[in-house]
Amino acid sequence: MRKLFDADHGVAALLFLVSMGVYAATTSPSIAFWDCGEFVSSAYTLGIPHQPGTPLYVLVGKVFSLLPLFGLTVARKINLMSGFFAALAVVFMYLTALRLQRNWVQEKVAPSPAWLQRTGAAVGALFLAFSTTFWTSAIEAEVYSLASFTLAFVSFLAVRWYELRDKASSATLMLLIVYLMGMSVGFHMGSILVFPGVFLMVILADRKALTSVDMVLVSGVMGAFVLSTMKAPDLLVLFIFGVCLAGAIWRLLTYGSQDEIAENRWFALAGIALFLLGLSVHLFMLIRAHQDPLINQTDPTTFDRLLTVLRREQYPPRSPFHREAPLIWQIGHFLGSVSWKGGQLAGRPVTGYLQQFTFFSKPNFADTLVPLTLWVFGLWYQLKGHWRQFWVFFVVLLVNSVGLIILLNFTDQEVRDRDYFYFGAYQFLSLFISLGAAGLLRSAWETWKDASATRLALKCCAGLLILLPLSPVLFGPFGHQKWFEHDRSHNLIARNYGYNILASLPPNAILATNGDNDTFPLWYLQQVEGYRTDVRVVNLSLINLPWYIKQLRDYEPTVPIRWNDAQIDGKEDIVYRKWRCRLEAERMPDGEPAWVRDKTMWHIVRENKWERPIYYAVTVPNRNIGMFVPYLEMEGLVYRLTPDRNETGDPRIDPDKIWRNFTEVYDFRSVLDAEGNADHTVYRDAQSEHLLRNYPAALGRVGYFAAKRGDFDLAQEALEFAYGLEPTFPVVGDILPYVYMRVGEYDKAEAVAEKFLEVEIDPVRSAMDVAQAYLQLDKPERAVKWSKELYDRAPDVPDYTQLYVRSLVLAGRDEDARGIMEEWVRRTGDV
Repeated sequence: MRKLFDADHGVAALLFLVSMGVYAATTSPSIAFWDCGEFVSSAYTLGIPHQPGTPLYVLVGKVFSLLPLFGLTVARKINLMSGFFAALAVVFMYLTALRLQRNWVQEKVAPSPAWLQRTGAAVGALFLAFSTTFWTSAIEAEVYSLASFTLAFVSFLAVRWYELRDKASSATLMLLIVYLMGMSVGFHMGSILVFPGVFLMVILADRKALTSVDMVLVSGVMGAFVLSTMKAPDLLVLFIFGVCLAGAIWRLLTYGSQDEIAENRWFALAGIALFLLGLSVHLFMLIRAHQDPLINQTDPTTFDRLLTVLRREQYPPRSPFHREAPLIWQIGHFLGSVSWKGGQLAGRPVTGYLQQFTFFSKPNFADTLVPLTLWVFGLWYQLKGHWRQFWVFFVVLLVNSVGLIILLNFTDQEVRDRDYFYFGAYQFLSLFISLGAAGLLRSAWETWKDASATRLALKCCAGLLILLPLSPVLFGPFGHQKWFEHDRSHNLIARNYGYNILASLPPNAILATNGDNDTFPLWYLQQVEGYRTDVRVVNLSLINLPWYIKQLRDYEPTVPIRWNDAQIDGKEDIVYRKWRCRLEAERMPDGEPAWVRDKTMWHIVRENKWERPIYYAVTVPNRNIGMFVPYLEMEGLVYRLTPDRNETGDPRIDPDKIWRNFTEVYDFRSVLDAEGNADHTVYRDAQSEHLLRNYPAALGRVGYFAAKRGDFDLAQEALEFAYGLEPTFPVVGDILPYVYMRVGEYDKAEAVAEKFLEVEIDPVRSAMDVAQAYLQLDKPERAVKWSKELYDRAPDVPDYTQLYVRSLVLAGRDEDARGIMEEWVRRTGDV
């Protein structure tokens, strides 16, 4: 009997501990932007998140939230769940690579040392563990680590099935795979994308105790399910399912001889039943929706509505036949190509999904070349060593890369990078990296195995290969960029952004938000931390959907909506302003477009009768606020709806309220350091950078209005606060130098102006504004000093020369001005 714990398992355990240790050290104590806040809240409250609902994630997340890990927040526990399953995925990718090597023809003939095989498998596993997208998914509440675990575990089971394929009992292992495929859809639909490889493995296998007919019948039902989620015609789906079910019954009753293969005549029917049993986890949503959890997206209280969740009808698929961007661009973007001249491909920018397997602190050609080289050699060695298993995993790689590129058809204007959709591709790239490392080490061993000195060199090379993917971890404390970008251990940016919105609102407020990033942090705070549950959040993206309007009307704290269900469903008339109409998007008689969002918010405001304060988040675009824009008053991160219209048609500003919020209410941990400057020890991704700009934007308005009314002390404080938050924010660069001048801080004014000249799109205009301000303040000598610095820096810029001459004249230095003019004419010939 094989030992339960041997050297193979020892290395696997070590990989788990290293990976899990790093994930635990770098995981977020709270939430990140995008879906994390919704997933933590849904898991904690057993809610139903956005389509396709991910019920298994919610259930497993609930278990982790209940673990007695004292001192850890609910959010951190659920984040650690991602790390736990990511570490397991690393383990099973290692074990899969190990078994694939040992199935090579050359290994059967002349086995290489076991340490060499383990090293090769570990190299790819570590490259996976600390690859960009995989590591990110492992430290936040997302579904992709759990889906990655499914891919890795099923890959391992498939290889084990191949090794046992001639035994009738191997069918039990395949049934486990089929059940896992059905169940794992509750994590993420991408989990099922490993099954084409499993199917191919059965088809290509020789001497198997499982017939290809059985596998085709089970796979047909799985294919019918996948087609149903892609909005294929119901008749087609039912036809495929019916044919496969009938075939499974026929196979059980009549087909097959009385040999070992015939013992598995029940396989097809059992496989279909187990796949459907795995899918049954989705019935959780049908049951839970009737209990009205606070997060109850799509409200799947009927089977038809449950199907809309599984089919993701809220997010209709794009046609693969009409490319949203050039295909070559889409492929280049997937590859993370940043080497194209000018950063362009097919006439469009290529920013690239960050190269996954880099290991230097500053990625360069070398640390892109090494993983690529190992991957190419991995393809070659696997093809040479076992061509059947090569095609199995190469097809899985193609399905998860090129297949998804064609199917998902991303534009070049996505709201964020979509690298996480390709998590399976990166995972199987790392598998071939393992095989490439192992193959190269084996080739070197075959060449030098008789020389003791070269054996030592071989072990050194193996150690170096292990150290490469570990370098972000080993050098993390010394400022390694990859560690810095993945260290979320002190990152409270998203949590505190939501806190600052809620904290500034009066009791029982109604707050309209725009999308995920100004909504999900608020849901998390309310439902997990229990903070400001009196505030009703109204998401203006969801408010176009009838089920959400009904929940606003019925769920506490309710919103004043007086429509009945028929009116909300668009079956009966409503009154919108002066017209009778249906609750649907249309153009009104005066030609003005009216969305469901517009009609619903108008109804809420009218029925509210100013009894409860109504606010809009500053992230809501004016086009989504519509007629209410002139009635808004900015109070920081929110606009308050008022009964008074601003004559300019723009929102008003309440600088005093904004200033009180910034100085007495808001929490700036992870944003500002102890000295009040931007905290650059905490990594900010693109979305964080974007949303954090709302802070200096609000303070810039405070500074502008304070300066306009002559309160330069407040203007200076507010603008210095904004400057600390983001030293290159445009409004600050325009106003702060002027304010410094008004309080006599000329050197500070010029220092700020100098800093902005480095980042300004039009530095000449900004530089001229500073000098003009000096002249308006009757400070010609300061204007001379400033304009001379500009002139010395760029003497061929006409505006600088004219400014310098004008400043000299106003300072009474006519001779110097004449000399500059003569020098200009002499040098340029321009009079």
